Amino acid sequence: MKSDKEEQINPDSSKKENTVLGDFISDKKHPSEPLEDASVPASTIDSNEKIKSLEERLLRLSADFENYKKRAARENELVRELAASDLMGKILPFFDEFEIAISHLEAKDPEFGKGMKLVFGKLLDTLKRDGLSSFGEVGDSFDPHRHEAIRHIPGDDGKLVDVLLKGYMFKHHVLRIAKVSVGNGEKQIDRMGSD
Repeated sequence: MKSDKEEQINPDSSKKENTVLGDFISDKKHPSEPLEDASVPASTIDSNEKIKSLEERLLRLSADFENYKKRAARENELVRELAASDLMGKILPFFDEFEIAISHLEAKDPEFGKGMKLVFGKLLDTLKRDGLSSFGEVGDSFDPHRHEAIRHIPGDDGKLVDVLLKGYMFKHHVLRIAKVSVGNGEKQIDRMGSD
């Protein structure tokens, strides 16, 4: 107990104790607010948040890496296709020359021409399995994206009447457009029977 002298000397000391006790009570949360678990240190809560953040970052990086692998595979496939189509484009003139040679050989030496035609057919079949295809057949509809009209002649309107040079595609790339004669809608005149 304090003496009367101490209370007189320091009359505010009891007020200070009440103020300190009041501050301690006011620091407590309202009963409706959830109390933090005193058994879990703050460093553990921070560690859990860091772990969660790092896991989210790892998931994002993993998804980005998977997307990168898919994009790289698509780009590699495109580069291979373009390289192959470039090579195919370079050998197309040889196809034309083989076809001309075969047509002349069939007229002069049918057996040799037939053999050359079989060999050329095997070459074309092999390249077709890899994605090469020809287009531009007589009777097809004219397509300005795949055909070049060299001339208009009597025949069915908008149909190919004559193919001067075949067109070729490799997969979905047009390597060479076909050079064709297109019908203009006039009836064909039979020149053989008019003599």
